[in-house]
Amino acid sequence: MKFLLFLTFCCTIVFGAIIPSPPDLKPSTAMADDPTGPLQLHKLLSRGSSDAYKEAKRAASKEDVTLENGEYYYFMSCNTVRAGFTPSEPAVKYVFDQTGGCTHVALVVGKITKTSWTKKFEATYLNVSDSPGGTAWKQSVNDYSPRSNQKLIYGGKAVWNPDIDSLSTAGNNWLRQANVGGPGGGRQYSPSMNCLNYYYDLRDMVAA
Repeated sequence: MKFLLFLTFCCTIVFGAIIPSPPDLKPSTAMADDPTGPLQLHKLLSRGSSDAYKEAKRAASKEDVTLENGEYYYFMSCNTVRAGFTPSEPAVKYVFDQTGGCTHVALVVGKITKTSWTKKFEATYLNVSDSPGGTAWKQSVNDYSPRSNQKLIYGGKAVWNPDIDSLSTAGNNWLRQANVGGPGGGRQYSPSMNCLNYYYDLRDMVAA
């Protein structure tokens, strides 16, 4: 019995030395979509288009709209904030006031697909945000996935099969205007040049 206990003790020491302890895992931070916002981590709720459908349905239901199979729709993606928050930056305040509480907005456009077992909203998220150095706007075009700090606001039906490449090109044209004429000749960020302005430009291209 003593020999077995001794053998167990030895094995524990040997394997403890061979197998290293796992490193400390720390969550990485990501730049908030709000160009003036702090670094913060926002939970990606799901990468599935089925959960995207649930969020789209929630937004459409608020306007008494039923999403139809095979149709295209567009939405405003709204970055939400805690109750009582009041932005001080003029451009953020403008967006906040115009949208009823969004600190940042982007365009989401996509198609509703339904089968006997699932419903999906396969959509694209078009967004502008600040560059890492804070000197220029940059555009991103990605598959849409719901996030914990965002909600969708129903926009309306979109044109059939919107051309994402054309929308991206229009976004790049917006960047050319927005990244000159500001302080020091660089990026503009004002009530007349901001994410809402970008959203409106692209929305006008997809609204049916």
